Amino acid sequence: MMIRKVFSKTKEKLSVFLTIGFFDGVHRGHQKIINEIVEKAKLNNIQSCVITFNPHPLEFFSGKRMKFLTSWEEKKEIFCLLGINLTQVFTFDSQFANLSPQEFLQKLNEIFDIRQIVVGEEFNFGLKREGNINFLYQKQAEFGYQLKTAPSLKLDGEKIGSSLLRKWLGEGKVDKVAQGLGRFSTIIGKAIAGREKGQEISCSTVSLQTDSHKLLPGGGVYVGYIEEFGVKYKAVINVGGKSAFEDFTLDVQVHIMGFKGDLCGKTLKVNLVEKIRDIHPFLAPVQFSRQFKKDKERAERILKDYTFLFGNC
Repeated sequence: MMIRKVFSKTKEKLSVFLTIGFFDGVHRGHQKIINEIVEKAKLNNIQSCVITFNPHPLEFFSGKRMKFLTSWEEKKEIFCLLGINLTQVFTFDSQFANLSPQEFLQKLNEIFDIRQIVVGEEFNFGLKREGNINFLYQKQAEFGYQLKTAPSLKLDGEKIGSSLLRKWLGEGKVDKVAQGLGRFSTIIGKAIAGREKGQEISCSTVSLQTDSHKLLPGGGVYVGYIEEFGVKYKAVINVGGKSAFEDFTLDVQVHIMGFKGDLCGKTLKVNLVEKIRDIHPFLAPVQFSRQFKKDKERAERILKDYTFLFGNC
């Protein structure tokens, strides 16, 4: 997949089927749209293209740093796996923010021969979000594309969207988030040595220094797994407090079951399967040790249902 961050006119326009959006999470609704443009582009022997932005428009207008379901690196990987040929990234700055819907389409038309645009039914774009589906329909003849809209997918009666999935993640509902994403949600971070108190009670863990743009799940203890050296390892993940001893500084601790080796300095991706309990303080290490044993036993029971990951465990 080609990633292009420079936007300049070319002698010959690139023929594309395209979609437009920020695509946080690249959830099942996004995937439905992307799969359609990829399939049609292949049938027509032209390029499939995603138009996206950096930073997020809300981040630009608020001036506040936001946290997202997917890091940029994850998003690129997912686009590539879905078969996208080109990702065109616009810098969302004051000049870009002031483009009217008409000016935005003209800008795209300078370098693309757009055969089809596929977007969600609630898509908006341009200055003050004045561009919408009706506007895109009206401009089909002028710019020579065909418009197709994709209806929203629903989960438990609610429309699957990035905002809803961020809400569920904050509530610790990682199983529901996984249903919306079509894959497990993740925590990504650089591994550093586990906390001293954990080591004192023989709790082999690593701490993760997480990406500042990556949204963490709500505080709690989770079951999940990591993949290292081509092997998947079960994990118990503590998010929120340095867990146990009345220290609730934001932190992520991962106990990797059955792994022997040094992961310090490596970037790990932890896949979250299910939340098993809230965090609560313990008065003594022995209490934490007993609870930790129960957490590992529960993790084993839960992950027995995931034979496609671990085989017959």
